[in-house]
Amino acid sequence: MSSGFEKIVWSNTFETSIDEIDRQHRLLVDTINQTSHLLRDEYIQEDLRTIVNNLIRYTQFHFETKEKLMLDTHYSHQSPQDYEKHIEEHFEFSTKILEIHQQIQ
Repeated sequence: MSSGFEKIVWSNTFETSIDEIDRQHRLLVDTINQTSHLLRDEYIQEDLRTIVNNLIRYTQFHFETKEKLMLDTHYSHQSPQDYEKHIEEHFEFSTKILEIHQQIQ
């Protein structure tokens, strides 16, 4: 089964200088890499379901946190094009995770 995700190597370009968001990014990268590994190799179906379900929940939490922060700091008004692009990236990422979720059900 193809995961749709290659291993993500942590890069300083993921850092935002906002500790909470940076911690969330690191956790997301770790979880995505763990999920991708399970999809490529032999895995226990229930373990994979648990990880993907956790990834869905945490991604939703992270995106809500980040989008609220962008609104609270008026980023959406200061850089509306960047804000909209970021929201679109969140949507595309969420769609990929949901596709993986459907593949393992």
